[in-house]
Amino acid sequence: MEELLDRHEVRLSRFMALVLRHKPELVGLTLSDGGWVPLAELIDTLKQTWRKGPITREAIQRIVDLDDKRRYEIDSKSRPQRIRACYGHSTPTTMDYPETDPPAVLYHGTARRFLGRIWASGLLPMQRQYVHLSEDAETARRVGERRDPEPVILLVDAAAMARDGHTFYVTAGGMYLVEFVPAGHLRIADGGVG
Repeated sequence: MEELLDRHEVRLSRFMALVLRHKPELVGLTLSDGGWVPLAELIDTLKQTWRKGPITREAIQRIVDLDDKRRYEIDSKSRPQRIRACYGHSTPTTMDYPETDPPAVLYHGTARRFLGRIWASGLLPMQRQYVHLSEDAETARRVGERRDPEPVILLVDAAAMARDGHTFYVTAGGMYLVEFVPAGHLRIADGGVG
């Protein structure tokens, strides 16, 4: 049976996403190049600002290990150890993702109400630095369900995009990133609605 985060850990994970992706200044953190912050500093800061339960290194490690969207990464080789959100930043941060050749197809889950804009302009990063794409439709569906209980799953012709000169990056958690996806490289995946 798959181990899941408890309610406290889910709420803490959301707060970590807020401070590591969007508003580090909210708790007095500064992200280094690559979006990193010392793990001990994050834990100390959370202990001072998070009043909804205990903060331990073990709880943070469980969040990193069990997060189904693979949002976080701990660099255990660095001294001191450091942590970052792997993707989804709206705060200006220089990330050090490796360029990669993408698989032939990738997926993106979105709300039905956004389709008109997507067909007109393609997939844009909006307030984020990159468009996030996954290797499987199920991950895309889970992401899309945050904004629509019956999201549309888009298939991205990543191979054609790469041939056209688009640069893809991959996070440690396996999320693919690209600056934007032209509408001509999109279609609704089979079974991709609802």
